[in-house]
Amino acid sequence: VVNAMFLDSQEGILGGEPSGQRITIDRSTFSGLGQCDESPSCSHAIYLANKGSVTITHSRFERGTGGHYVKLRAPTVSITDNSFDDTAGKKTNYMIDLSEGSTGLIARNAFVQGTAKENHTGLIVVAAEARTYRSTGLRVEDNDARLSPGDKTSPAFVADYSHDRLALGTNRLGPGLRAFETR
Repeated sequence: VVNAMFLDSQEGILGGEPSGQRITIDRSTFSGLGQCDESPSCSHAIYLANKGSVTITHSRFERGTGGHYVKLRAPTVSITDNSFDDTAGKKTNYMIDLSEGSTGLIARNAFVQGTAKENHTGLIVVAAEARTYRSTGLRVEDNDARLSPGDKTSPAFVADYSHDRLALGTNRLGPGLRAFETR
């Protein structure tokens, strides 16, 4: 998917295939997407599951209306050079949810967490639902993350349920953000 816009609907990209696919999303915009209160399961800007890899680059995520901005169930990810702007988001959850764990790279992204979140406890969350994939060596580095003005919460930049050894490098975190939390 290249140079695409997904605007003002329940779900941006939803897909799953139990094969070794390589899915790539580049230079795309995801705005006004997601929900968690209109149906039993949530919708997200991107929700992908496969046994291969997912790469997301040079894309913008903004103004979410529920769910996660990126929810992936894949053994390998590369999420680089993106912008996650949640300042106008409503009822959103995580910026990046690697629901079953993953290895790969999350780098050079800009994150601004908004105040009108349903779940503000973590920006990047690893293996919150299962430990299907090893997360040992998942690199999270060279990102910039901030809370929007007036936000008094203290979320973890990375919240880890996998208990694997992640490779957290240097990230620029604004006041109020905690670098890491094991859950």
